[in-house]
Amino acid sequence: MSNSKKARMSLALIYLLLILITAGSNSLADSATLKLGYRIDSPPFSYVENNRPTGYSVNLCMRIGQAAMNNGLYTNYKFIEVTAQDRFEKLNSEEIDILCEATTVTLARIRKFDSTFYTFLSGASFMYPANLNVTNEQDFSKKRIGVLKGTTTQNAMYEIIFKKAEVQENGIQPQDLKLEEVETHHKSIELFRKNKIDIYFADRDILLALRGRAAKHDLRLQVSKKYFTNEPYALFIRKNTDDLLYIANKTLVELYRSGEIRRIFAQHFPGFMMSRSLRDIFFFQSILDGKDPLEKDSTTGQ
Repeated sequence: MSNSKKARMSLALIYLLLILITAGSNSLADSATLKLGYRIDSPPFSYVENNRPTGYSVNLCMRIGQAAMNNGLYTNYKFIEVTAQDRFEKLNSEEIDILCEATTVTLARIRKFDSTFYTFLSGASFMYPANLNVTNEQDFSKKRIGVLKGTTTQNAMYEIIFKKAEVQENGIQPQDLKLEEVETHHKSIELFRKNKIDIYFADRDILLALRGRAAKHDLRLQVSKKYFTNEPYALFIRKNTDDLLYIANKTLVELYRSGEIRRIFAQHFPGFMMSRSLRDIFFFQSILDGKDPLEKDSTTGQ
């Protein structure tokens, strides 16, 4: 074999080695980064302000990220945008590690993913123009109704409207409902402005935030005080990350126990009081700490 051919082969081997080293280092760097999924359209829980992810759930995730770094699980964290439609696919494919938004806990979801302790309590309600007479289910007949696609609220629509005895007695049929599936909560404001929907269903705390945004466009909307469902929120974490789940729950317990959660609430829900139910949830979860059941006692060896 000629010297020039040997030189070319050596260069090729070096090039291949560099590729493998680079790929390995990139993989290592990615595994050391905690990936936090956020949404742009779910205020006050997860949205963008001044080109940065922010919100109540985002705040909690940032604190968990810092705790995970302090405990040596990760070297840093970064945010990755998700939507209501692809959030669980990205969690399942490990594109993200934690889902930091308004996510309702259901049995079907916790079968596939881990969830932290409860972080909030909400419920489905509806928003409508101030000049529209809508007070209860009977008024939904023939109305154009919007709902976010891929949410528990969408799944509950038939339960909310059609299975109510008073609705059945008034003769409202499924075909009477004109349902508009929207991709983002922000889209609902545009649909109201263009007079394409009469009612929008979502969790009430999100509706209140959307109403504030609509007011900036001289759009006067009302939010019903009625709750149709109970929506307990948590932060969802991909499976097989027990240490991360522990750090997340430990961080939440410390926030609940110290009362810091009240300051976080006030920051993201200005002018609103924390409900008694939510205060109780935080209190009962604040006592969920204790000794490691597998840790040996230093005095007895047990």
